[in-house]
Amino acid sequence: MLQQERRQELLEAVAALFDLAGVQDELNRFRDELSQRMFRDKADAETMTDDMVVKMNVLQNVAQRFQEQLRRMVQEAIAQNDFQPVYDRLQTARAYFSTRLRDDYQSLLEDHYEIMKDRPRVKKYLGDLQALREAIEQTYTDIQRAADVVF
Repeated sequence: MLQQERRQELLEAVAALFDLAGVQDELNRFRDELSQRMFRDKADAETMTDDMVVKMNVLQNVAQRFQEQLRRMVQEAIAQNDFQPVYDRLQTARAYFSTRLRDDYQSLLEDHYEIMKDRPRVKKYLGDLQALREAIEQTYTDIQRAADVVF
């Protein structure tokens, strides 16, 4: 019984790693702050940010469905004492979410940062951009660790 409780707690911890609400909140905060800023190329930054918000909403919905699927799979694995399907699914999810975060956010934000860093009057904007980059990087790192779990 203690082992089942441990597995359940571990499941919740692993499922939480795939929760993108923190990044989603940071992205929405970034978008709200952006609307208050005045700098050259603001329209391009707003277009990029709006596109990222839409993609993040879709990705968060996928993450929520995955979390529910993972919970069901772990319950079945506990009953059957076979966790290999769970590990396989975690590997697949890690690859998918990592790719989405890297391709849709990290590389885009890095490129945008490089373009904007030499522009005048963007110091605060660059600080907000860096905070968003760090939030995405932390989520990426957490997801990378998810497949290392042992139930």
